Amino acid sequence: MRGRPVLGQGGFEAGHDGLVGGGGQADGAGRGDARLAGGDLGSTEAIASECWSTLFRRTFYTDNVNFQPTEGDVADCAFATADLPPL
Repeated sequence: MRGRPVLGQGGFEAGHDGLVGGGGQADGAGRGDARLAGGDLGSTEAIASECWSTLFRRTFYTDNVNFQPTEGDVADCAFATADLPPL
């Protein structure tokens, strides 16, 4: 299963180019990764990752633009690495 849009609460200005990737396991645990560029990000490329448990509770979140604070431990992710091709 592929694709679960994630970036937590809030939003981004229109005009961003974006790509979302990720997947889930049969037990429900999974990972989603997003890459955004353009709009109010200017030349910055934002990358965010979120993982969730079999109960669909967030176990890990991080992004490289401080959209939200990092929480949890990447070791708790169903998939260890981000799944994002270039924009």
